[in-house]
Amino acid sequence: MGIAGVVLSSSVVSYSKPGAVPRQDLAAIDVPVLVLHHAKDACRVCAPHEVPSILRGLVNAPVKKLVMVDGGANPTGDACEALHWHGFIGMEEEAVGIIANWIRNPA
Repeated sequence: MGIAGVVLSSSVVSYSKPGAVPRQDLAAIDVPVLVLHHAKDACRVCAPHEVPSILRGLVNAPVKKLVMVDGGANPTGDACEALHWHGFIGMEEEAVGIIANWIRNPA
């Protein structure tokens, strides 16, 4: 049995970065996909405005959903690390809930 779906969170989306998600063969993905990202993510390779490029590449995914969250509080340290918006700081339970609910009902 293959995979039932894909969840991408805080994805590397900058085309300048080798291996960035939008540079992959996204058309080969033919299962449901959830893309979860924080609207305030300040990581230089994870800019929120570039996230829709992932969905544009998912031409064969039967379900593709983007959830851009804007919650949490008190980010600290490097913007590309877990204790900043990149890691959904202060809203970890909510982020896990979004993912778990989508896994149960990928719509």
